[in-house]
Amino acid sequence: MDLDLKDKSILCVGETGYNDWETIHKFLENCFDSTIYCWTWNPSFFIRLRNVAGFLGIPLIIKHPCFDDTDSFVDNCDTLAFFSDGNDAKTNEMLYTILEEEDSIYEKIVVCNRDGVGVYEDNTG
Repeated sequence: MDLDLKDKSILCVGETGYNDWETIHKFLENCFDSTIYCWTWNPSFFIRLRNVAGFLGIPLIIKHPCFDDTDSFVDNCDTLAFFSDGNDAKTNEMLYTILEEEDSIYEKIVVCNRDGVGVYEDNTG
């Protein structure tokens, strides 16, 4: 993956049940000097992300799903990393909604799966 993710604040979201550690590891290898944000609502993804980020020494900021202040958590992020193999229609619908938003807060959206990576950048600025 040839990604420019230096000095980013990255919100990492995995579709329901996603936990492919190799894809997570390859992605995080590009995230040095960045901060990773993550919810705990997807246990298998969260545990893999936490373990690999800890192994690589990448800061991880965790939000428990019972903490209601989602906006302030998300507003800290300039990049969204979405991990999906297309198995969860509802989660993938959310992704495409974000990709189509004209006023998205994200400068870059990175979609990762076992087949590779897609990068979508906001070119309106």
